[in-house]
Amino acid sequence: IAYNLSSALGSSSLTLPELVRAYAVFQNGGHRPELQAIRAVRTDAGVDLWSQSPPSQSVLDPRISFVMTDLLSGVIKAGTGIFAADLPCAVAGKTGTTDENVDSLFIGFDSHLVVGTWVGFDDRKSLGTNETGAVAAGPIWKEFMSQACDGTVESFSRPDGITMVDVDHVTGKLAGKYCVDVVTEAFVDGTQPTETCTNEILN
Repeated sequence: IAYNLSSALGSSSLTLPELVRAYAVFQNGGHRPELQAIRAVRTDAGVDLWSQSPPSQSVLDPRISFVMTDLLSGVIKAGTGIFAADLPCAVAGKTGTTDENVDSLFIGFDSHLVVGTWVGFDDRKSLGTNETGAVAAGPIWKEFMSQACDGTVESFSRPDGITMVDVDHVTGKLAGKYCVDVVTEAFVDGTQPTETCTNEILN
């Protein structure tokens, strides 16, 4: 990853496995798993002859991991990933589109599985106008997850030290009685806003 400020905006090139592994940190409560090509060897009857869970390392505070998961859930509920809002399980994820629509990506997860999809050419030419992550890669991800997710609809497991707060979507302040665009957001205890929104309803 390039050592410059634009890296925060995704300017460095990464492979799809690297991206999936990064998102797995959020899904795994702050633990980063090692990449492992073979998880198990089974007979045709489904009996395990050999299996191994990949080792993982704690790299992120579980509370921060949950806040990120909550934000990524919002992408599905009311953002660029809204195309997946009707999946029969709780999911979180993010679209991605590189300059000139050269790459279209969607990385997302439920409580058991992290999946990434990429659409593009080998010679880095544009996919075409409007072939964004939501349009080209997202539907592939949704189709796979519609078969893979287990139907669990409850929210992701929340660790201790998290407070859910209703805030004004525009100002980020605590929702007051005059706020009309209210969302519930996750905060690490002690970081939630303390000032209340005072937007007045205009006549």
